[in-house]
Amino acid sequence: AIDMPLLQDSPDAQARVVSVEPGGGLSASRLAASKLTVTTLLVHEGGMLNYGDTAMPIPSASKAEVIFRDAPPDASDLGQWGRGFLGLGTIRIHGAFKTEGQRLLAVEPKAGDTTLTLAEPVVGWAADDRLILPDSRHLNSGTSGEYYQSQDELPQLASVSPSGKTLSLQTPLQFDHPGARTVAGVLEFLPHVGNLTHNVVFRSENPAGNRAHFMVTGQADDDIRYAQLSGMGRSTTGELSESVQGRYNYHRHHCTNPGKLIGCALFDLTPGHSFK
Repeated sequence: AIDMPLLQDSPDAQARVVSVEPGGGLSASRLAASKLTVTTLLVHEGGMLNYGDTAMPIPSASKAEVIFRDAPPDASDLGQWGRGFLGLGTIRIHGAFKTEGQRLLAVEPKAGDTTLTLAEPVVGWAADDRLILPDSRHLNSGTSGEYYQSQDELPQLASVSPSGKTLSLQTPLQFDHPGARTVAGVLEFLPHVGNLTHNVVFRSENPAGNRAHFMVTGQADDDIRYAQLSGMGRSTTGELSESVQGRYNYHRHHCTNPGKLIGCALFDLTPGHSFK
C-alpha cells in the first residue's frame, strides 16, 4: 500500500506500477507542485486517491501531474488493462476552480484579432492558459470531406480584463470564427471559446507513442472536478484485432455508483497542437 505522504515527501516521483491497496491512500500536496511518472496507477476497492477534493482542492498556485510513461504493451496483459489509470476505490480529483466549459462569445472572432469578447465574465482564467476556438465555418462541398482542413485554433491567453469579459491573446488569430446566420444574413448564434488548462493533469508522456487510458469501474466512488485529461486513449475505429475497446481518454465502465465529472477538459494532443 502507498500511504498519503508519498508525493509530499517526493515531489517528482517515478515508478512502474503504483497500486493503492485497501486501507491505503495516495494524495498530492496542496503546498507545492508534484509530479508522478508511472506506467500504471491502480486504486483498488477500499483504497483512496486524493488529488484534491471539495473540502481542499489543489490550489491554483500548485500543479499536480500524473504522467503515464511511453511504455510498450506488456505481452502478459492480454486485455491491455495496464498503461494508464484504473480506479475501483475512492477517487477524488479536484483542481482549482475555473468558470467551466465553453463560454459564449459576444463578438465574432476575426483573423488578426488579439482579443476575444465574452458574453459573460469568467473566473479563474489566467495568463498562459490554452484556449480552444473551434472551426465554426459553414462547410460546403469544397471544404468538407476529403477537402476538409481544420481551422480549430489553440490561442494562449496573455491576460483577462478586470471585468472578466475581455481576453487578450499572446498572438493574433489565424482564421475567422463566424457565428451562424439565417438565410437573410441575420446573425443568430455566436461561437464559443473553451479553456483547456487545469492545474491537475493526467496525461500520456508521449501522445504520439504508447498512449495511456483512464478508466473508472466496479464500485468506484469517483468525483472528478476541474482537471485536465489529455493525450490519452488508444482504442480506435479499426478491427477488434487491431484495437481493444474501452481504452479511452476517460471511461466509466459498468460502474455501480453514480460519479461526478465537473468542469474538466478532456482532449487529444496532436503533433501540431502539442502542449502540457
